[in-house]
Amino acid sequence: MPPKKRHKTGLDLAAQPGVARSHLELNFPDLPASPSDLKNGHVLCLYLLNDKSQTTTERQLSSHFSLHHGEGYSYSAISSVQVLVKKTLLKFKKLNNPKEFDVFSSICDETFKLKKKPEIIASNDIAQSAAIGTDPSSSSASHSEPSTSGLQEPIRHEKSLDTTASSHDLPDPNAATPTSEDTIPQPTPTTSGASTRSRKELLTPRKERLKKRLEFASKSKAILARKYQEKFSDLKTKLKTPKRVINQSLKRKQKIIEGKDTKITILKSKLQGTELAQKLAETKAELLKLKKKHRKLLQIRYEKKKETVPIRKYRKLQKKLKDREEDVRQHEFNNLLLQESLENLEAAGSTVRAKIDKKTYSSTTRMTVFDCIVSNTPTASIPVLINQIYLRSGRELDQVPQRSTVELMARELGAIAELQAAEALLATKDATVGFDATTQEEMHINSIHFTTPSTCISAAVDELAGGTADDYAQHICDTVDNLSDTYCYFNDNANVQETREQLINNITNTMSDRCAANHAAIRVVNREWGKTLNELNCHLHPLDSISSSVRSALKQHEETSQGKVFGKDCLAANVILQMNKLRYKNAKGDPRGFVAFLDDRHIPRGVLPRYRGNRLHIIFHIGGKLLEYYDDFVALLRSGTSCGGLRNAILHDFTMDQAQLELQVLGLLGKHLTGPWMKKFYTSSQNEINHVDGIQVVKGVIGTLKEAAEHPRDMLTASEDFFNEELHVDPTLQALRERPADDEFSSMMSKCLQAIIVVLERQYSKYFQVDITEKLREEVASARSHNIDSEEIMGMFSAMKQKCPNATMCYLSCRMRACKNRTVKYLDELEEARKEDVLQKAVKWGRMQRNKRKRKQRELRQEIIRRQKDKEQSHETRERKKLEKKLKETDLESVRIAFPNLEYSEAKCAIVEDILGGRIVGRKACHAWYENQVHAVYNAKCEKLKNQTYRVAYWSQSEMYDDATDYDISMFQMAADVLYGDLVFC
Repeated sequence: MPPKKRHKTGLDLAAQPGVARSHLELNFPDLPASPSDLKNGHVLCLYLLNDKSQTTTERQLSSHFSLHHGEGYSYSAISSVQVLVKKTLLKFKKLNNPKEFDVFSSICDETFKLKKKPEIIASNDIAQSAAIGTDPSSSSASHSEPSTSGLQEPIRHEKSLDTTASSHDLPDPNAATPTSEDTIPQPTPTTSGASTRSRKELLTPRKERLKKRLEFASKSKAILARKYQEKFSDLKTKLKTPKRVINQSLKRKQKIIEGKDTKITILKSKLQGTELAQKLAETKAELLKLKKKHRKLLQIRYEKKKETVPIRKYRKLQKKLKDREEDVRQHEFNNLLLQESLENLEAAGSTVRAKIDKKTYSSTTRMTVFDCIVSNTPTASIPVLINQIYLRSGRELDQVPQRSTVELMARELGAIAELQAAEALLATKDATVGFDATTQEEMHINSIHFTTPSTCISAAVDELAGGTADDYAQHICDTVDNLSDTYCYFNDNANVQETREQLINNITNTMSDRCAANHAAIRVVNREWGKTLNELNCHLHPLDSISSSVRSALKQHEETSQGKVFGKDCLAANVILQMNKLRYKNAKGDPRGFVAFLDDRHIPRGVLPRYRGNRLHIIFHIGGKLLEYYDDFVALLRSGTSCGGLRNAILHDFTMDQAQLELQVLGLLGKHLTGPWMKKFYTSSQNEINHVDGIQVVKGVIGTLKEAAEHPRDMLTASEDFFNEELHVDPTLQALRERPADDEFSSMMSKCLQAIIVVLERQYSKYFQVDITEKLREEVASARSHNIDSEEIMGMFSAMKQKCPNATMCYLSCRMRACKNRTVKYLDELEEARKEDVLQKAVKWGRMQRNKRKRKQRELRQEIIRRQKDKEQSHETRERKKLEKKLKETDLESVRIAFPNLEYSEAKCAIVEDILGGRIVGRKACHAWYENQVHAVYNAKCEKLKNQTYRVAYWSQSEMYDDATDYDISMFQMAADVLYGDLVFC
């Protein structure tokens, strides 16, 4: 089959023109009216518009200047156009050189010269003069006169000129037929289709260009349609060839090839044994030897030509060459610096491009958005803020990311935070995983973080269906799996399974609060990962239990509750709570008056920190401050507004001896125990002690507490605290020691110390049984002495949820983790290439993570609904048990009084009486049962009664009675189901 001809592609008018085409379209767009004004640029522009066709160009030239003749063309333009194209368009391809462009421009400005044929010119002049009725010599004068019909519009280049000209050549049916004697050639029309239009049909240059493009497009479409139709016809014809014929042709060709191969093999075998073949082999070997010898001779000759120089001169030249190379490198470096400065100056122009490929925002724009996100800027304000920042600096961003895009970028920031956590965990051996949960805004939130000897990285903050051990364990395992997936996505050479195993191997310890659910969750994780983790607990949270035990001991020491303020706690705790309400509550308290009083007395405004319940050292600190400024606070309570009786009630309790004694005990415990405890364990990662060393510290504190419980009055004169550290005597401690101490003080303090000892021994009993070795000390080196990192994240969640109540948990989680991990700083410290790669991959991974969390959120909602239904069913089951017990012990009237919310119709009461009387044997009913979180209705039939228990046959709606299954149901249970409406008899 011969090769297909390459079809010539037409000129794409919509494409970006080159240098030559731009110059021609700008300076030579229209053909002149007179041939004398015709330039080479006009001809080249017409040549390009006609798809570089010389024939079409000549046809339109002759048609435009009325030079068409019946036997051919009046001007020999073929050679002239061809010569012009060769010395311009074919010679100059790109015109990037200014000199070449000047030469090309000068050629285009030259006049296009045509050679006339005398005989054709004479015949045309005679024909024109005969048709017009004037002398041929006067024809030129008539043409030079202006037309009476108005100015003639310059004729545009059109591809349909030849069609228009041919339409004017049609004979007039009303004209007389000339004889053979006076046969004269008819004159060719001198105007194109554009010049014959009336003034109403005049087109603008833009419409002319559009018209030309439309005609070109229609013509190209017709050519393509014809080409594909012919191709389709050829293929259709080939398909009609029978398969049998094709197979026969193939077999014939194969036989021919096999015959030729056989002949070649025979000829080769005949040639191998001949004398001629041996001579040919010897000649080839000799030729190879001669070539090698010739190559060696050439090499020797070349080496002889080399000139030798003295060694000193050679070294001197080599040194100069080295210096020159160093200068060249320095100049190249300076050149690069200048280029970089130039690029920065160009980038600092008035308009800055926000996107790099008209689709993806640049890394600079993304980093700007990230800075706004971690600065807790609302997403609605970020686009406005970024735009204003650029405007303030004298620049303008061409496209500002909208709010939805900013929210998606927050997910990208969360994905990068996961990568940061995975890299930190992979780089640390014997890391510690910490977790803590809280319930806020009807959501149960769990936070997971990893601590290393130098830093803390947040890995996940998600909503859980509940607070069970399985929920916490599943969340920890899912977080590690997600970190391995994220790390492998950003690192192409990593393996998911190997990365997951390495992450698990690097986790050695757990940090959590002392809680049964947390302990059970850690056991589930150990079973899932196949290893045993060191279970560590926070050293600060025992202060909560110490506070509770002290308040309980003070409450027990009170003989009768004589306080007026609201509260069920001890007098000191009630006074602290209500004083805090007076200081901070706008509705019930008087914060403005309180602050004005503090300012007037020159007391610090933060003298009373906000008390939000039983938290660490706060209640002991406030107790000491209340006694330090006792006289001032009494003056405050005796003046000002009553605040609904709150001020008078606080004044009454605050001035009681019992309350002052309790505040003194709280203040002294804060100075000797809880304050030094916070100072010892609530430290940064750079100053904290080893976690297991804290166990020995607590052991020593317990021994000191036991000694102090025997002599409580020594606390008023002690120079050291319970940690054997020097006790700083400040105004608060001095005010506490000035208070009188009696037997009641000793008894109260002794009971409080005994309660503290019980709490510490109970919470540290497991720790005291551990054998502390150097290996254990090395393993727990990454563990903090406290779990306040989780508390910090919970506080961030509370603040963000209050600020953004409608934000999704996914957005809040990404934002909190980015703030906690300082992800923006992590990105700034990466290399430029790695940073660009991470930012580009985070775009897709952030969207994938968002879709994944959407699915998990839907599953979470379904699980919460299921658990809520189970809880409601459990509550209903308990209520039914109570009803069954009541039916068993009393009659129906007593049941009606005890459960008035149930429906007691006559029909239901009759059925209940029949059930309790054993008169429903053989009757059928419909019974609703709760199973698999749905209420399923079964058909039922009572078979028999034995010992107040019915034998009931059950079958589903799609089964028959023969498929029924028997169950033993208590008559009281059936009666309760009738009253609840779950059992209906037919």
